Amino acid sequence: MLITSILFIIGLIGLWKSSDWLVDSGTAIAKYYQVSPLIIGLSLVAFGTSAPELMINIMASMNQQPEIVWGNVLGSNIANTTLILGLTAIITPLCFKPLRQTAILVAHTLPPLGLAVCIMINPTLGPSAGCALLLLLTGYLVLLYRNNQLPTDSEPGPPQLGPSLGLFAFACIALPSFSYLVLTQATALALFMGIPELIISLFFVSLGSSLPELVTCINAAIKRNADMVLGNIIGSNVFNIACVLGISCSIQPIAWQSKLSLEGALVLGLPIALWLFSRYATQMNRWAGSGLAFLYIAYIAYYLA
Repeated sequence: MLITSILFIIGLIGLWKSSDWLVDSGTAIAKYYQVSPLIIGLSLVAFGTSAPELMINIMASMNQQPEIVWGNVLGSNIANTTLILGLTAIITPLCFKPLRQTAILVAHTLPPLGLAVCIMINPTLGPSAGCALLLLLTGYLVLLYRNNQLPTDSEPGPPQLGPSLGLFAFACIALPSFSYLVLTQATALALFMGIPELIISLFFVSLGSSLPELVTCINAAIKRNADMVLGNIIGSNVFNIACVLGISCSIQPIAWQSKLSLEGALVLGLPIALWLFSRYATQMNRWAGSGLAFLYIAYIAYYLA
């Protein structure tokens, strides 16, 4: 257990540092191309931080482990929209103004709605459902391209792009690698302490694969880069369902697990609630962030009760 604990600590340190590189290099790339950090967060950074979910789900699909596939995606999206969004809003208020000028918040609700329709048509998702989800991802990327507007207060970008691209690519590799190290060691510690397998699947696997989003968003919040925070969370949620789940059921048909009905309702309802909240509030303050974080704690308490 001593070696496991040491590796766990090393993974946490590496995870934080690689997220720091991801935020800094992503911001530099945005400045070089005169692209809003929101767009970078919604695309490049979101895809980079969703890499652990993709790696875990591909392995779970090939091993025919549908509970891991569903628990990872649904649990990660719940953690993103409650715990991670809440904690970052406590650190710095998150302004909805850039999102209100686009259809991004509406696009955020479409993948879970599309997933719900696919499940109602056929509870076992196969290649056809995977193609439908990947088509939603294509529409999302087209939407990002159409909303790629120059920021009005942009600063001159770095004179050279090469170092930023290299650091970004390295961070995208290091981030999921350290995340996998933390995930495996945390799971080993949980098994040693006798924590049930269902709890490990829903929380340790999903929250472990969401560590890149967590540390990247906290890092961006500390640097007062609210656009990167919102972009990362929304983009990661879209990628998790449209890309990760779409690829997973294309590899191997996966049956819907009825025991995860609460998770399905949360994944469907939270993006809709966030969109409605943004229509009546200009920003998410610390009180709203605290409420979201408390919601995740209540969600955990429900399973522990």
